[in-house]
Amino acid sequence: LWGNGMVQMQVMYCNKPLTFTSFDDFYSDNISTKDLALSEFSLFAAVNYPISPLFNMSMAAIWYPGLKGFFAGPSAEISIAENLDFSFIWQYFNAEMDEDRTSINLAFVRMKYSF
Repeated sequence: LWGNGMVQMQVMYCNKPLTFTSFDDFYSDNISTKDLALSEFSLFAAVNYPISPLFNMSMAAIWYPGLKGFFAGPSAEISIAENLDFSFIWQYFNAEMDEDRTSINLAFVRMKYSF
């Protein structure tokens, strides 16, 4: 059943997590790749499974106990032609920031041509 599937898990600790008061801070602050964590501890899990040679599904999730929140990101990719792929990506984030429960939904579609 899981011949080509993949499961990944990790626990991360950060001694200086980022502090945000709202989701707007993600766009207005100067964030770099050095800013890895939103919570002192976080737990990440991902599952990737090829339904068929032309269709792939995946799901990623992160739990942020310090924010009493989580991220969920399912995606699907289908091969339309030999060098053309179509992807649908959904991202959902829910957390408590500055004592307010807040959430955001983002959805993306992608056409990828490989040459």
